[in-house]
Amino acid sequence: MSFYGDADITNDNDYYDLSQFSNLLDLVPNVAELPRNVIVSFTGQDTDYKYSTVYNVGRDSFIGLDVTLYNNSGSQATAFLDTRDYWILDANVRTLTNIPFNELLIGTTGASANKIDGTIFGCSLKYIQDLARKRIKSGQTAGKIQLGGFP
Repeated sequence: MSFYGDADITNDNDYYDLSQFSNLLDLVPNVAELPRNVIVSFTGQDTDYKYSTVYNVGRDSFIGLDVTLYNNSGSQATAFLDTRDYWILDANVRTLTNIPFNELLIGTTGASANKIDGTIFGCSLKYIQDLARKRIKSGQTAGKIQLGGFP
């Protein structure tokens, strides 16, 4: 398996192709119906804090589906989910749900440093690949899983 090539999805142990999710989410039910079997929390973060659900250390790769952020920095903050920006008012919680993403980046914060807390909820890539395999085998969906191979 190459880093940029397609993974051999027929092999149960070959779920570490870390290319973006290609068509994987097209082959499973609605994102809202996927279980959130991975939860990652962080506290006291500031501008330029970055977390990748695929390229993280010490955890299997997963797809981020929901994120909750609490801003206590003194003014409006921004956060980016794969370059899409979202604002978070001061002293407020912002919850973004059913948005598949890989990377969370805290863009800007207020005058008080290290005042962003958050929780990321996601679903493991292995679970999603197994589910897609089962749906293809049973005829519930058509297609071939392609994890790599950028268009």
